[in-house]
Amino acid sequence: MKISKTNQERINFLNACEVESLKYEGVVGISKDYSLINTINYCVIQDGKIIDYLDTNKKIENLWEEYMFTEGQYS
Repeated sequence: MKISKTNQERINFLNACEVESLKYEGVVGISKDYSLINTINYCVIQDGKIIDYLDTNKKIENLWEEYMFTEGQYS
């Protein structure tokens, strides 16, 4: 699936951020996974383990909304 330009910008912004997430039931970190050759995928890390990959627009949008809500940008 192709990630939209807006979501590519969002995920680049979220790289190395922590997000308090209801979906993932706690605080998660966002990081690039360089182990996948010729692609840059972002993963969700919790307790030092990769628990998900941000490989769809919907996953990125959901995490972005949670980030913005916890930062007080949405009410």
